[in-house]
Amino acid sequence: MDHSWCDNGPGWQALLLDSAERVLAVVPDPQILAGLDVGIVGPHSPGDAAGATADFEVRAFFPGNTGLTEDPVTGSLNAALAQWLIEAGHAPAEYTAAQGTAMGRAGRVRIQQDGPEVWVGGQCVTVITGTVDEVVYQWPNGWSRMAVAHGDTLNSLLAPNITVITSEYRWPVLLN
Repeated sequence: MDHSWCDNGPGWQALLLDSAERVLAVVPDPQILAGLDVGIVGPHSPGDAAGATADFEVRAFFPGNTGLTEDPVTGSLNAALAQWLIEAGHAPAEYTAAQGTAMGRAGRVRIQQDGPEVWVGGQCVTVITGTVDEVVYQWPNGWSRMAVAHGDTLNSLLAPNITVITSEYRWPVLLN
């Protein structure tokens, strides 16, 4: 077991357990984890079911709209974990992580260290393409931003002082 603060933009409280089995057995307590972004990782053994396709099992917990949320695949967490695990000698320079198993998903994230950089990859399916408007609006306590779908009626969503900045974006959405 080990732990670390892992930060590559989003910050994560990371915990390394001694096995993927223990990672999958975790039942998070929403009150204890309230407000925290927590990543848990543990190695698969060659004999377990996922051990043939993954070296590690990963789980990500963070505050969602309805309380504690688990993410089926989290690129930022896997990148941050890889930086820590490889540097600390807990993982080789190339490995595959399974994520989403506890949620009935079969996510696979491939990690590869290339000099000082860590690359994160995997398969994804594009399910949405289109135009996104970035809305910049002012609340009494300061400026905020949000992305809205092209053509949304903004006056029903926000206060009246709105500046809209439009850009073309195309993005993949990961499905497992």
